[in-house]
Amino acid sequence: MQSAAPAARALTVRRGLSALCFAMVATGACALNHPPFEAPADVIDVTVDLDPPTPIRDLDGAQPDVAPDRSADDAPDADDAPDTDDGPGDVHDDVPAIDDVPIEPDVVVDVEPVCATGETRCGAACVDLTRDVAHCGACDRACPAGAPCAAGVCGAVAACGLPRIRCGAACVDPLTDAANCGRCGRACLMGQSCVGTVCLCPVGQIPCGMRCVDPLTDEANCGRCGGTCGTGQTCNFGACLCPPGQLFCGMGPMARCTDISRDDRNCAACGRMCMGMQHCMNFVCRMK
Repeated sequence: MQSAAPAARALTVRRGLSALCFAMVATGACALNHPPFEAPADVIDVTVDLDPPTPIRDLDGAQPDVAPDRSADDAPDADDAPDTDDGPGDVHDDVPAIDDVPIEPDVVVDVEPVCATGETRCGAACVDLTRDVAHCGACDRACPAGAPCAAGVCGAVAACGLPRIRCGAACVDPLTDAANCGRCGRACLMGQSCVGTVCLCPVGQIPCGMRCVDPLTDEANCGRCGGTCGTGQTCNFGACLCPPGQLFCGMGPMARCTDISRDDRNCAACGRMCMGMQHCMNFVCRMK
């Protein structure tokens, strides 16, 4: 049994070399007349027929692994092999790269609103061409001032009944209309009323500046327009008066009402001054 193991190993080695050489004969890489295998002295020489190689069972009875014999007929046809050529004829050439695909920008579509039945779009508005004075019968066909639009046709300016007159698109009474007193555009002052085509202030008032004032009581227009009363004075029946017991003394911005019974500068009369240490007491300058 000890000599059988080396013999089996030698036999396996020789069988493998023979099979390898048999496969390489076709290519000329191995010659069949290779030098004989030198087995060890203690190995029994066993001659094996190489054509064809016969499977030899191992000593333990198991069938050795033998690579299947693939003949030339079993090799796949070159025409059946998948085409991996990426040349110009490849189908992938028809598919553009992601970077080459153009990106379309967002398109904003202006959708015009739908006009109601009987209306027509003129610009951005829906209008009724049968009665719109700015679009009478057609877009942008405006009627003259004051003329109506009926059935798409501009009509004549309606006549105003007397005594009214037409001012713009309205009929006004020039006898009583304070904005058009006597004629169109003639406006009365604040507080005035139009009486018979004349702008009049209320009874007892006169027009001063842009308004009607009472000259009997108005301290800014006392007795007349612009008649301003002084400091402390009041307008009484058109005259600027100081309170009882006082006189209006001075000139210009220093003018004022003063009590002449105790005013050291105006003692008993305007301009009479007490001298030295005197003071005005009960209309008399005296020492205290």
